[in-house]
Amino acid sequence: MDKRAPHPVVEQAAAWLVRLQADPDGRALREWKRWYEADPEHAAVWERFAALHESLPDGRRARDRAAAQAVQAGASLHARRRSLKFLLAAAATGLTAAATHRYASDRGWLAEYRTETGEQRMLSVGARGVPLLLNTDTAVDIAQNGAFIDICLHAGELLLDLRAQAAPGLRVVTRDAAIEPLDARLVVRHLRGGPPRHTLVALTAGRARIVTEGGASQDVLAGQAVLARTDRVEPAGGRPERAFAWTQGMLVAEGMRLDEFLDELARYRPGFVRCDPALAGLRVTGTFRLRDTDRILAALAESLGLKVEYRTRYWVHVVAA
Repeated sequence: MDKRAPHPVVEQAAAWLVRLQADPDGRALREWKRWYEADPEHAAVWERFAALHESLPDGRRARDRAAAQAVQAGASLHARRRSLKFLLAAAATGLTAAATHRYASDRGWLAEYRTETGEQRMLSVGARGVPLLLNTDTAVDIAQNGAFIDICLHAGELLLDLRAQAAPGLRVVTRDAAIEPLDARLVVRHLRGGPPRHTLVALTAGRARIVTEGGASQDVLAGQAVLARTDRVEPAGGRPERAFAWTQGMLVAEGMRLDEFLDELARYRPGFVRCDPALAGLRVTGTFRLRDTDRILAALAESLGLKVEYRTRYWVHVVAA
């Protein structure tokens, strides 16, 4: 996987941010829409803007035009994606340089290993080559930290399998907790945003020790799934094996709210998937193959009596039929 985004696309996105803040009229929005629809990479880059600022994609409520203009100027001077991501974060949030760097780092924008939307990637960790599978839209760093090798999960989810070999000193670290597995096969999931913040840990083999940021600790055994928050560890709802469905290319829903289901599905396709707020509480149950998200949407509409509107290839809205 090439970890460097095409420089011209990021520069174009920065220019559009400036224009939409300065002149968000109908013509500007129509022209931006044509640019957005022209290439999946355009949509993917713009999605990162939207993740930072809820006013996008129309840009009407952007807070800092001067910062956005600095992004546009800076984009033409820096070809490396890390520099660009730093500048884009500054524009979207209006933060100071130090705070912006911390903000970007926390969200995995500067991570050494990243997967794009719909991508999975296999890595090996440490001298023993412990297999590590990253799911869609996941960002991790791997670093020696004293006696430990830390897999820092900034965002997304991963599968770690230590059953074939002992790997003492290996930890998965998120903003909520440190997870130290022993002869375990486990999934760890930590998504951006979405209050309340938490880390999901689920095991099908072995055990793991969890120590939260606030000092709470608990051992988790095979067949268990827990939510690690900053100050406590508590049971997760649903069947633990559901957390592993993505490793088989599946999405399993058991009475999941429609809006939550669409948020989950959106992780596997570029662009945006939303539903009418009046439909958000509908419940979804089923097992779905993630390789064809359009087919999932069609099946969902048929089973719930809904309609899927494709405003663009990357802008999907689910409404009442």
